[in-house]
Amino acid sequence: MSSLTLNKAVVSQVDLGFTKIEGLMLPDGTYAVAVPQVADLFSIPNKNASRDFKALLGKDFSFLKTKSELNSKEVNILTIAHVTKVIYLLSLKGDDKAKELMLALVEEGLDRRFSKAFGQRVTDEEYNARLALRIARLQARRLWTDTLRDRSLGLYGIKPTSEQYRLWTVIVNNALFDRDHFFCDRDNMDQREQETIELFERMARRKAETNPQATPDDLVMMAIQAFS
Repeated sequence: MSSLTLNKAVVSQVDLGFTKIEGLMLPDGTYAVAVPQVADLFSIPNKNASRDFKALLGKDFSFLKTKSELNSKEVNILTIAHVTKVIYLLSLKGDDKAKELMLALVEEGLDRRFSKAFGQRVTDEEYNARLALRIARLQARRLWTDTLRDRSLGLYGIKPTSEQYRLWTVIVNNALFDRDHFFCDRDNMDQREQETIELFERMARRKAETNPQATPDDLVMMAIQAFS
């Protein structure tokens, strides 16, 4: 299928809560996003983004192209339907950020419909704050797991097992919250608990930076002691 070139698109900033992107409105009223904007959301190198998204969306997919108020040169774009599909497919491939974003947006869509049905008013600012908090939790969790992974690789040449991660999580939860787990879902934490675990994970990273020979077990205990 050959690509289709459209006339100039209108540009407006779209607030996703945790970041803002430049959204496009095409001449027919369809919404779209330039490929580099979508790539930046998931830390995909721009030089490979069109290739990677085309491979993800299938051999029959073809990009639309458009100029915009910000770019006089044609760029590859994805309609909202294709952006949604990209997020879904990336989540299936194990991209944690795509998974969190997909779940958050689906939940928001349902919440908006229920709020309308029950006559409740939830502001865009509230929805943005929820999404920003969800992505912040993900980034903090990555910082924590990456710290332990990198230390294990550096000292032993292997990544921690899922059982090691589980045991570290139980140790930390008991030390900070006097419970084993939150049913594998940080959405079960209240705001204070979420803020606490994020601070703890950043502390673990600082301990790793200042104690280059400490084992993953040592780092967990050092970070716990800093909170005691």
